[in-house]
Amino acid sequence: MSVDNAHHQFELICLELVKLNILENIIPATGPVAGVGDQGRDFLNFRTYLGENLEENSTFLGKNSSDDIVIFTCSIQENVLSKIKSDVNKIMEFGLPVDRIYFFSRENIKIGETNNLKKWALDTHEIHLEILDGNAITDFLARNKNHWIASRYLNIPETFFNPTDQSKEIQKYFNRINILIRRLKSGQFSVSDKILINTVGSLNQSGVKDEFGITISQTRRGADSRIEFLNGEYTLLIEIYIGEIRYGFKRGREVVDLENPYNSYDFYENLRSYVELNNGIRIELPLDLIAKVNNLEEIRENFEELISLFINLYRNRDHDQFVSRIVNSRKLQENLGISIRNPNRQDGNIADEDFYFCEKRYSLMPNSRYLRKRNDAGTYENIITQDSTNDEITQKLTDLFNDLITILKNKYPNARLSLDEMEINLN
Repeated sequence: MSVDNAHHQFELICLELVKLNILENIIPATGPVAGVGDQGRDFLNFRTYLGENLEENSTFLGKNSSDDIVIFTCSIQENVLSKIKSDVNKIMEFGLPVDRIYFFSRENIKIGETNNLKKWALDTHEIHLEILDGNAITDFLARNKNHWIASRYLNIPETFFNPTDQSKEIQKYFNRINILIRRLKSGQFSVSDKILINTVGSLNQSGVKDEFGITISQTRRGADSRIEFLNGEYTLLIEIYIGEIRYGFKRGREVVDLENPYNSYDFYENLRSYVELNNGIRIELPLDLIAKVNNLEEIRENFEELISLFINLYRNRDHDQFVSRIVNSRKLQENLGISIRNPNRQDGNIADEDFYFCEKRYSLMPNSRYLRKRNDAGTYENIITQDSTNDEITQKLTDLFNDLITILKNKYPNARLSLDEMEINLN
């Protein structure tokens, strides 16, 4: 699709979204218009001005129930931040009072950048600016009343929004795979019954298995089952013996530990991508698995944030940020086992309190930046003082972080915690 066609398509999508979700009575800034009524000469002149000074067909005008003028503009430019400021400046140069400006961008914009632009528009022009980026537009298109817009202009089939019988069967089949693996991991199948054999046989007879690139074969007198996924990329081997059931899972020749939520998530995500690419159907992953992975990711992010706080404390002498972030983040305290001797100190000088880390093996008073470590006798000894060199501080902090990794790994065995890609630079 050419850039011009892509831009025109995006304009049409924005126009339809505006009419359905924001303001019904709008007119384009270019082209013929009829039935304007009492919009007024200034409004029509303003319309002409916008049509001449902004991208053709990219701007719409309207009046809300309070008779305020509302402007809608859209663009597929990549350098969208400068484009937004440019458009707002041009709109406001005409001098006609405008109540609100909506800017639609195909690009995704960071929340901080969006907030900065809104503040700039309010401070500079006293205008309310609303920015709808790619993520916001996607959310709009996902709403029931907007599905037809995505179908018409993006060629997305209605079945994407309204599951067909086939998509339901695919989701059910995926759920059965998940239940089979979950019960194998927890040892819920018994050698004495035929539930496992019947389950595998039923999966093999389903016509949906091809959607996952699955082949199932029996070995060793039909007692064992070999299930290959994604045309052989993954293999689940189930072995039934007299007294027990064993299973193994591999990706190629590499053994995969499905007790690790990350490994299970990667496998299921690959299944989902395969189905989506071949059928346009997006299956839903197990919510409990997603929650486990999100929790592990939160712990990793908390760990990396704590390292950054320590580095900032010793490099920039910024104890305020260190104290504020830890005191105000219950998740940071709970996930990393951080405690404070007197968090409700009446004079508010929390920076003078002891912050404990690694099951209270380490104690830090942020204001002085003295780090102490508990010895075998149970008392604390200074390991970082104001006389410590940067190299000495770096080594002691590294020891603390490695101790914290060991403790967290015992509590969260599958957490992805490492100092390998973390640079502890105090210079």
